[in-house]
Amino acid sequence: MLSTNGLSVEYAGVQVLKNVSMTLHAREIVGVHAPSGSGKSTLAAALTGLLPASARATAAPNTKLPAAGRHICLMSQNAQHALNPSRSIGDWLRRIQPLRRFESLHQLAARLFEESEWTGVENSLPHELSGGMRQRALLLGLLFRGPEILVCDEPVSAQDDANAARMVSALEAFADDQRAVVWLSHEPAEGIAHRHYRLRYGELQDA
Repeated sequence: MLSTNGLSVEYAGVQVLKNVSMTLHAREIVGVHAPSGSGKSTLAAALTGLLPASARATAAPNTKLPAAGRHICLMSQNAQHALNPSRSIGDWLRRIQPLRRFESLHQLAARLFEESEWTGVENSLPHELSGGMRQRALLLGLLFRGPEILVCDEPVSAQDDANAARMVSALEAFADDQRAVVWLSHEPAEGIAHRHYRLRYGELQDA
């Protein structure tokens, strides 16, 4: 579903990613863990074709760089910036045009929220919600959009254990539907990812 070969990224002559090669198959979750400053967010942007203009990206000969497109979406660390600040969560969700159906909004809301909290979330602006609620609302919208691949950068960083388990369950079901997930985090995604990599000083290593 996704393959990179010899991907390198630099900013102003400073190399952030070095010769990264990764293959992603349908129905799997691939975990990449790394400490802060190791290039994790740059990898997320590179895999989704969302590197800034200031970045210089190269790859192995005869290898295409990942490109932004309809089949792949990024769940960034900061849900506040990814959501429309002027629209309620419900209004934002209703404007999404699914690419390939996964589940209905109702089904996804039931997966990610308690019934008693969903009405409040649906009718709220992003800044009126807690960080954890914004994070789950963003995931709901991305799952509803239904890309082939979802790249998640610290997807459960703002969650308690119960809500993190909700998100993991939703992502597992998403991957099982002939899709794939890249899970980027500071710690190994034990019990979640099917394969694990470690990003160390910009280099991707088997973990």
